[in-house]
Amino acid sequence: MLGAGSKALLLTPGFWWISTALLSTYVIVYAHIGHITCLFERVMASVPLAWAISAWLAYLFASLRYHTLDARAIRDAWLLHAVLGLFHLLWIRRRRMVQRESDSCAIGSTAAAAVSASHRVGVGIVAMTAVVVWPMVSSRFLKEDPSGAVLSGGATWADLPFHMNIAASFLYGTNREFDYRRIEAAFYAGSRLVYPLLPDFHSACLRVAGMSWRLSFLLPALFLAVSGSGLLYAVNWRLTGNRAAAALSVVMVMCAGGTGAFEHWRQRGWSHATRVAWDVDPVQADNEGGKREILWFAYFGHVFLPQRPATYAMPLILVFILLIVLAVTEGVSIDQSAALLRLAAFVAGILPLFQAHAFLGAVIICAVLFVMDMDRWVPHMELLWKGWLSAACIGLALSAPQLPVYLGRVASPGEKKSFLRFSWTAMASFNRGFWRTWFRALTLHVPLYVFVFTIVFAILLMQALADLEKFTGLRCYRPAIQNVHKSVMQWLRGVLPAYVGPQHQWRMKLFPPFMAVFVFCNLVLIQPWVKDNVKLVYVWLFQASGMASYLMVRLWRRGGLLGKILLPFILFVMLLSGFLGMRREWGGVMAEIFPRTNQEVAEWIRMNTHWKSVFLTGEEHVSPACALGGRSLFIGYLGWVWSHGLPNIYERVQLRDTLFRSQDRNGTELLQTLRLRRISHILLDPQVPDPDFESIFDSSDVWLAYENNGWRLYFVKDVVLGDRPIEFITREQLFFATGISWLALWMAALCMWHFSRICVVRKFEEDGNGLLPHSTVAGRRIKAQ
Repeated sequence: MLGAGSKALLLTPGFWWISTALLSTYVIVYAHIGHITCLFERVMASVPLAWAISAWLAYLFASLRYHTLDARAIRDAWLLHAVLGLFHLLWIRRRRMVQRESDSCAIGSTAAAAVSASHRVGVGIVAMTAVVVWPMVSSRFLKEDPSGAVLSGGATWADLPFHMNIAASFLYGTNREFDYRRIEAAFYAGSRLVYPLLPDFHSACLRVAGMSWRLSFLLPALFLAVSGSGLLYAVNWRLTGNRAAAALSVVMVMCAGGTGAFEHWRQRGWSHATRVAWDVDPVQADNEGGKREILWFAYFGHVFLPQRPATYAMPLILVFILLIVLAVTEGVSIDQSAALLRLAAFVAGILPLFQAHAFLGAVIICAVLFVMDMDRWVPHMELLWKGWLSAACIGLALSAPQLPVYLGRVASPGEKKSFLRFSWTAMASFNRGFWRTWFRALTLHVPLYVFVFTIVFAILLMQALADLEKFTGLRCYRPAIQNVHKSVMQWLRGVLPAYVGPQHQWRMKLFPPFMAVFVFCNLVLIQPWVKDNVKLVYVWLFQASGMASYLMVRLWRRGGLLGKILLPFILFVMLLSGFLGMRREWGGVMAEIFPRTNQEVAEWIRMNTHWKSVFLTGEEHVSPACALGGRSLFIGYLGWVWSHGLPNIYERVQLRDTLFRSQDRNGTELLQTLRLRRISHILLDPQVPDPDFESIFDSSDVWLAYENNGWRLYFVKDVVLGDRPIEFITREQLFFATGISWLALWMAALCMWHFSRICVVRKFEEDGNGLLPHSTVAGRRIKAQ
């Protein structure tokens, strides 16, 4: 059934498609950043990029050329990906033959030392993640029991049907025929899908390529979870220069949590807090004692596994962060830094249809880092043109055609108060106060980060005053400020030496961009539900966990006996809730998501109803008509509909309630309404009592066509489905976005090859040579000598 495929995994085209994508993407990554990264970093970065690029290529062929998802779109995506890999392989070979390997790292610099560094610890982290994640993905993604029922558990049990709704609509339902402008929300008939659809579309592609439902969800989650941990280790190793801190940062993100376990412990006892049960969530605390819930920081249980966009976007945003970190690392040349910025812009540009929150985080980081990087691009204008401005144009060119997908909710007059709404109290008042909210959610993460950021910001501010005095002559850097500056730098050198010194000071400029992400999350409500802001908070947490881990390592090594006593207690407080939440997912507590009967009902619906049919169902979040049959629902689960800001929800709920429960129903009016709304079928689950349709409808207009163990399927006569209206992106919106995309590409070409060349020629004429030091820190060191 759902968990089993007709072929062994190695015999499916999907396996060879993904294998080709992984190999081709590794060659592409090696061609662009192989000379400044180690093998471990390249492999980890290649995995999420391979899944993302393969999904993108299949989507473009399906939506723009074939207007349906079938084997042709996957074949073309497969071949194009292989050709790209082969082209880069030939490019690498030619570059080696003519001995043109780029000398992009200054000898003895941080960047040069990182290329040859050993990452046995990182390999161990990857292996540990695989061991930890496998029981979760195995038990959460459509595990079949001996009776044939399909099981899941935790938050994945709640969210997986939603993602299957989208995937099944491309396979069997309303989106069998689609194009870039018109993709219907299968859980709300007639409405356009305003959602990052590529993760679920990719699962549908894997189904077409011969994989089972189970493998099409399980394999991406497993590969991306493992690569995400490796990337997080690599990023924080670059940011701290400490392997122990980098390894601990992975554990801190996996086990991120607040005071939920301690609140359970205090109210119900230790055994209840640690019990693996449905009614115990040690991360959220579940409104215990009338309290508000805790923001759900449970990396695997609440975010990575149940939320498919996060499954793909978390590793992708880590690839973006790694490229940004490489671009500003001391010792990397200006030309290579510009190339890395362009690559980071490519990764950011493909993010919107994987997760809008990750794309927003990338934009914030780039905007703030652009300002922080002025000390490099002001004296080296080629970095401005070839790097920052061309990268901005590339990111805009790739993202602009995707943004109209979201305009129907973010920019519509009826819903503008629900999305991207300024609300400085939304997060702070979640638990009655900023500090209380964040301590309950993440314990010491926020206080530690704010403390270190305050010191770093003071140092950066005093450095800015010194530079301002140097370039303008204004007396800004007074002796008192200079003394404070030296004292703070000396103190920071003793506490956090990874951020102090000529070769390490570049790391401090990365604090303001990530702090800006955290501040944005506290000031702007991205979606109607405040907990959805957590998706963006994780972008900040990736860097914050590295900083906190580095503090923990320094406390252990330099804190003496007191430090060795305090550290286990601090880690216990910071990790207990998240660890118990992960154990809850690992414990295998499961429930049926698709009983055998539901699968039989879905199979009958697929075989005996039109693929454009619209179903009116009950209030359950699992509907076999949509999740397995791919048919559109007149109104799906209210939690999904509300969080997407869809219009006219109350009217649809009222119609369903009237049809199912009202005592004074007018059969003639209801039949006209059903036909007007294009509702062709009514599916009642066993929990819905008999609505007695026979008493209000004529048997020739509405009749019972199928019944199975309490499930009842009624057909509605004379419902026209061929021209059923579906919301779509207007041609004007798409043409405008495409025009912006082409204009941005043209501007990127000008920035890279015209304006940058003018800057280089002028600089050569002014200085008499082109051999200026490329690194800002290196330049300062040379001038000081």
